[in-house]
Amino acid sequence: MNKWFVSRHQGAIEWSKKHGNLKNLNVVNDLDINEINPGDEVYGTLPVHLVAKVCERGGKYFHLSMNVPQDTRGQELSVDEMQKFNANLKEMTVLTKPVEATLENSEKLNLHVYIVSNELLANILPFFHYQPQLVYLIATNLMIRTMESLTNSLNLINKNR
Repeated sequence: MNKWFVSRHQGAIEWSKKHGNLKNLNVVNDLDINEINPGDEVYGTLPVHLVAKVCERGGKYFHLSMNVPQDTRGQELSVDEMQKFNANLKEMTVLTKPVEATLENSEKLNLHVYIVSNELLANILPFFHYQPQLVYLIATNLMIRTMESLTNSLNLINKNR
């Protein structure tokens, strides 16, 4: 099993070295998804489509989360700043399930990304309004059952359009 920390930010790399659970990490700027094997652990702030691929390949993904104030976003952060902003890791699983929707003569992909919560209407109402072709659902491990229920609901709604 390999552990990967994916970041181009020096503060995040230093933070990972000071974090007790993150020993023997392969630190990389960009992740080669083909190197991920079942059981591998990936840490960082990957885009959702890469998280989905990590999960599809049997890896686990841990998202580096923090509450960065708006006036600090886009800046390099130090380890101290990251700790001040409550940096932590959250395991996330992304399942991709296309919603069967078609738009005639459309050249653009109407894609939606929903963060699954217990507020199901917050995810279902935009689906009715925008009628996306493809929906990505992002959920923490605590929300997997809710995500499965939401997937079933969206597919049922889509079939009855």
